[in-house]
Amino acid sequence: MLAARRGDDATPSSDATPSSSSSSSSSSSPTSSSPSSSTADAQDLAECVLGDWAMDTASITDGLAADAPEDAEFTAEGDSLVTFGPDTMVVTMDFTSTFSIPAPAGATGPDLEGSSVADGSYEAEYSIDGDRMVYGDLVDASGGIVNTTQGGQAQPQQFEDVATGLEGQESVLTCDGDELTIAPVGVADALTQVFTRE
Repeated sequence: MLAARRGDDATPSSDATPSSSSSSSSSSSPTSSSPSSSTADAQDLAECVLGDWAMDTASITDGLAADAPEDAEFTAEGDSLVTFGPDTMVVTMDFTSTFSIPAPAGATGPDLEGSSVADGSYEAEYSIDGDRMVYGDLVDASGGIVNTTQGGQAQPQQFEDVATGLEGQESVLTCDGDELTIAPVGVADALTQVFTRE
């Protein structure tokens, strides 16, 4: 999965993941929740995420625009799909995003513009612990991302490198029927990704 970031950089950043073994939440509270109920919740979440999900591209552009100047423009088109199996997830992308942020009034510099083109797929392990998904070892990857920055400079990244860099990263999951959200933890400016069930 790739998550666009807010601010000057509309570059996506991705997700990889380890086995879907569910475990109880380590935090305790004075409520009636017991370790067994926490484990059951994690098992329910692990079952809910199984299957094919398509990213809601409008949620990406809306999220980027929320903290950008009013006259900034963002586009996102194509497909970003994730398939969760019991132990691994497969991310398949044919996706292009662009951004254009006008220079501030009175500034002499050019507008800030760029694009990101993702084409390929990767498979990685994942695990679920409580309401969090932890990205694990890369299984396989092909293709990658080409980020084009101001001045037309291309910065290619292979999905193999992107997914490997995500190992150990946590994201908070919510899964309710046909909607799945994935919110990276501790990643500055990362957007919450919204998916609908295929």
